[in-house]
Amino acid sequence: MLTPVPPPGAPSRRRPLSRSRRLGAVAPGAGPSLLDAAAVPRRSAAVSAASGDPSTRRVRRIWTRRTLPAVLAAGALLGVPGGARAAWTAVREEPLVGGRPVVVTGAAGQATVVVSTDAGAEARVHEPGATGWSPGASVATGDLGQVLGPGGAVATSRLDGASQVVEVRRFGPDGTLADLGSFSTGVDALVDAVAVAPDGSAVVAVDTVDGQLEAWYRSAAGTWSTTTPAGAALVDSADVAVGPSGLLTVAWAETDEEFSLAVGAATYGPAGTVGAPAWVDDLRGAARTVDDVVAVPSRGGEQAAAWIDADEEGADARVRGGTPGAVRTLASGAQSEEASDLVVADVAGRTVATWTAGADAPTSWFADLAGTCVAASELTTATVADRAGQPVAVGLRGGRIVVAPIGAACDATVDAEGPDAAEASSFAAAADGEGTLVAAAAGAPGPIAADDRTPPRIDRIDLPASATVGTPFTASAVAVDAWGIGTVRWTIDGKARTGATVSGTLSRAGDRAVELRVRDAAGNDRTTSRTVRGVAATGGSSAAPPSSSTPAAPSVSVDLPGPGSTGGMRARPTVQVLRARRRGSTWFGELRIRNADGLRLELYRERYQKPSAMRRPPTCPARRRPVRRPPTGKRGVLVVRAGAGRIRVRLPWAMQKALRKRGRYTLRAVARGNGGIRVDKLRFTVCAER
Repeated sequence: MLTPVPPPGAPSRRRPLSRSRRLGAVAPGAGPSLLDAAAVPRRSAAVSAASGDPSTRRVRRIWTRRTLPAVLAAGALLGVPGGARAAWTAVREEPLVGGRPVVVTGAAGQATVVVSTDAGAEARVHEPGATGWSPGASVATGDLGQVLGPGGAVATSRLDGASQVVEVRRFGPDGTLADLGSFSTGVDALVDAVAVAPDGSAVVAVDTVDGQLEAWYRSAAGTWSTTTPAGAALVDSADVAVGPSGLLTVAWAETDEEFSLAVGAATYGPAGTVGAPAWVDDLRGAARTVDDVVAVPSRGGEQAAAWIDADEEGADARVRGGTPGAVRTLASGAQSEEASDLVVADVAGRTVATWTAGADAPTSWFADLAGTCVAASELTTATVADRAGQPVAVGLRGGRIVVAPIGAACDATVDAEGPDAAEASSFAAAADGEGTLVAAAAGAPGPIAADDRTPPRIDRIDLPASATVGTPFTASAVAVDAWGIGTVRWTIDGKARTGATVSGTLSRAGDRAVELRVRDAAGNDRTTSRTVRGVAATGGSSAAPPSSSTPAAPSVSVDLPGPGSTGGMRARPTVQVLRARRRGSTWFGELRIRNADGLRLELYRERYQKPSAMRRPPTCPARRRPVRRPPTGKRGVLVVRAGAGRIRVRLPWAMQKALRKRGRYTLRAVARGNGGIRVDKLRFTVCAER
């Protein structure tokens, strides 16, 4: 086992009382619907989970009109592009539920989007040349839920007697699922993060019942082993990242149950650890709390991390990051006020970080981890992706998905605007083999969009060299586009035709123009032209006008999948959270519901406010001395089947544990039925601590 030298005065081994939320972690059958993401209190690396009753959940698709695509084939025939402009293809699947999704891309037009649902992890797959997305492989949720991670990784946990079995799989760009094996750990351990490298090596960060960090490493050959990179230190949160060369980095924050003491990192390669685990920064004595730690992708084995920390009252937030001995404060003051949603990406040797800051009007900020620049943007809820070696931001502006290349001064200038995603809570993005950026939004209605800027390719045109005036002839074309052909339009001797194969006539003798314009599903055009020599009919005039009996172009089939039967009128569910109360040592929620098939409860701890900032007198008496406050955000989820009337629900263990600490909480209820979804919430304060 690897045991680094701890910082001076390392704490005794005690179980931490709180932990950060897991990115992509979903309790079995639990999580908020993305249809209601805007109503969810948000925090750093916010993650929503899946929703819905698996027995009643239905996936509906809203399709746009699609014309008959040209036949796909190989070959090469040059055409003139209509301009490589910003254009989008989008499919809205309802519900595309889950926390921050994972996007895995391959060759041109090949992409898989993985989301966590109440039933497990599910994939949406785009195949090269297709105009839409189709369901891919899925992984059933374990007894203790699942965690998604970079590289298409998914780790599920199930109980096996007195131990917990963690099973790791990987979704490929083509939507296939590979089994990477499993390992056993303590029954009370929690999986923090997982990532898989292209060669099949993987790291799973596990928080043990004693509060220590276990890093389970899988070699490319398939052998699992475990290390304790943080030694005997208590760990509050951990993250795993994949570097451009396939190295895996684990980062963590050490705690003494009151404040954060240090941030550490370790790197793993094909042969195991690369160098010794290291403490990136020592926070001892600073009385600060790390709210969000992010592993920085490693290129040459360096151990690096980035994080957000704040003082004991949750104010004076900073964004910091770097390697041991080279840690920089990337942002402070107004640049990091109430900072959250920290994301770090390595693009062509440049490490870029983005986060959301601002109390009144949150916006996305960008910084270079080298400390050369920091700048605000007009985006919100942004992430960073690599598009052909250029760092680009994907986020929201005015409720729509936008793409903004990140310049040398960390400035993000929007150059493409996509579909509406006003309620998106987070994004994931990656580029395919030809540089098309695939963006998946965690938010109602959860669109998947592709920023396709590559015009289609015209591979072949079949035309006669000459045709008799007034006599129909056939014209056909073969066109290819990685993201699907939209329309094929011909102009034959001035007359328009539509379709991959059409019939046309010439009106007079001589060289007559035939133009072909192919538009892909995103709206990119490519045009080319040919000539057909008109030959006068024997015994007829060479300039005879077209006859009224000239055959018309054949009709074009249009695929219009319907939305399905409505099933008649459906009663809308209702839900009311009456109260949360403690009886003895156990907390219960009391609710009133109607017309619901399923009910999901979520508990959130709200952000601390100073008494001077509150508009009402404090509910709880002042503390005698300041203490570390647990992180804000989601503290637990429960999904139950529900009928009608007034019910009382015993809150699960995770919520019971959270409510031992005093603070302000929100109990949010989501009722789902055939008639839709209804949400209600109750805010309450806990003063007594246990």
